[in-house]
Amino acid sequence: KRKPHLITDEKGELVLTPNKFHVLCFMDPEARNIMADICASFISEWDMDGAKYDLFNCVPLVKCCSKDHVHDTDSMMEGLELTLKLIHERCYNLKYDYITELKQNYATPFLSKYGTLTRAGDTPYDPEGNFLRTLYVQAYSPFALNDYQTITPNDSQEETACIIIKMLS
Repeated sequence: KRKPHLITDEKGELVLTPNKFHVLCFMDPEARNIMADICASFISEWDMDGAKYDLFNCVPLVKCCSKDHVHDTDSMMEGLELTLKLIHERCYNLKYDYITELKQNYATPFLSKYGTLTRAGDTPYDPEGNFLRTLYVQAYSPFALNDYQTITPNDSQEETACIIIKMLS
């Protein structure tokens, strides 16, 4: 049903992302509506309080050449912004306090306004790296988090407390 809205290459073949997904084309207004409808259904059908929109960073580095849908922009990044804006508007209209987590690699200073918070990059075994990544994100996003912090059995209670306090700060 959604196949006509997937990204295809110049030969008309479906394109796979590096992690082996077929993806909807952000340059296609109908595909953006499909994505926004899915996100709004989290609220209308499931009464969810929030979601993490993920894998937008996996869009393939090829221009969509599909003949099965129209493109109203020439830029996949502009299409991503239009998608996030549409999702934000639909979800906010259904539930004004809906929480939307975006990832750092696409929640840029320009796009973070379409989310409630931005997740910083992942350095699970390095508290200092996590702190710096989160600190960087907070320079442009009002709320940042890193949900990949790992505390090992080798960390003392004092080290664990310092890791947690630093991440909270």
